[in-house]
Amino acid sequence: MQLIDIAIAYAARGWSIIPVVDKRARSANGLWAVRWSKWVARRPDEAQLRRLFRRKCINGLAVITGWISDWLTCRDFDTLSSYSEWARAFPQLARTLPTVKTGRGYHVYFRAMSIPANKRHLYFAHAWDYAKYADGEYSCSNRHYFVLPPSVHPKGGNYAWIVPLPDGELPLIDPVAAGLLVPLPVKPIKERKVASVGSESTLPVSTVPINSIAFDKCPRHVQEAIRATLPTGYGQRDNAIFRFATRLKCNMPELDGLTPLAIADRLRDYAHTWYELACPVISTKSWLVTQEAFYRAIKRVVKGKRAYWNQIVETFKARTPDCVKGKERLWALCQVAQEHWGQLEHWPLSGEIAGKAIGCSQEAAAKHIRKLVSEGKLFHAKEYGGKGSGMAAEYWIPVF
Repeated sequence: MQLIDIAIAYAARGWSIIPVVDKRARSANGLWAVRWSKWVARRPDEAQLRRLFRRKCINGLAVITGWISDWLTCRDFDTLSSYSEWARAFPQLARTLPTVKTGRGYHVYFRAMSIPANKRHLYFAHAWDYAKYADGEYSCSNRHYFVLPPSVHPKGGNYAWIVPLPDGELPLIDPVAAGLLVPLPVKPIKERKVASVGSESTLPVSTVPINSIAFDKCPRHVQEAIRATLPTGYGQRDNAIFRFATRLKCNMPELDGLTPLAIADRLRDYAHTWYELACPVISTKSWLVTQEAFYRAIKRVVKGKRAYWNQIVETFKARTPDCVKGKERLWALCQVAQEHWGQLEHWPLSGEIAGKAIGCSQEAAAKHIRKLVSEGKLFHAKEYGGKGSGMAAEYWIPVF
């Protein structure tokens, strides 16, 4: 059986499979290692696998652990002594859990039951799904991969199953009770101080309770949005949550016309599911910080802005006579916009939006906006986000 056929068989289990390039051949031929970061959020299909495995010098394959591979978890024992000690303590599990013989130790595979949030600091130093030990590592994180049989080991020999895979799903076990996840001598992570709701927080108070929905219970379009937008490292949360909010909003037309807070209330459970999956790779673990970022993202989603402006323009045209032209017509539009968004809220406005609403060119509308700002009628609250950002400049009408 060829390597690609084996890869397809592994992928049929719902695993995210990637090829492995021989290190010595890669160095000799000047080849790049396989870029696998894109497959931590979505699994390659059969056609993509065939393209990946057509590369030169591929001598193995690997699986990315974590939610992308149906919560596949691996305990890597780097030494024979550490594996033997565990196997003596848990002989039944050692006989049944799929196990791979590596070049120097063993990989034990299973699906792990989740660790309660208030217990995670006892087992994990930096992320709730990965632990490093002196004799190996434990991972149910999509930031790590493990080489699978029949890959060739760099030091000679092949990876091989000594306990084969079952026909169906892998066993679901408690890794703590099974001795595969042990306490670490670390202190709980210190979190950054964040603003509390009602003080300096930008998030309005909401009474909607949070009921995080299991990923497999989410609608298909929500699952796809989560897979496509999960961050893969620190410093990516705000951009990732913005892309997540955009995908949700664009696929849910029933949200058009609702206020940002109402939309955030409707989608908060999905946002919390996204947060739970992203938590291992974001530096600030507080849900409040992600919640505020999600609310800000909802306010800035392009489709949402257009939906709000459609209502605003309808109201504006009904109220404003056709004889009002130019800057005064734009001023009337701004007053309707401020009324729609609320007295203390700032709102997006661009030359393109304004020009279409008042019936002039984009350049003329932009000139009218600048005049209103210079006269003090309109306050420039936020700069334009840049080409391709999807974020227009924001304004509001000061109340004196």
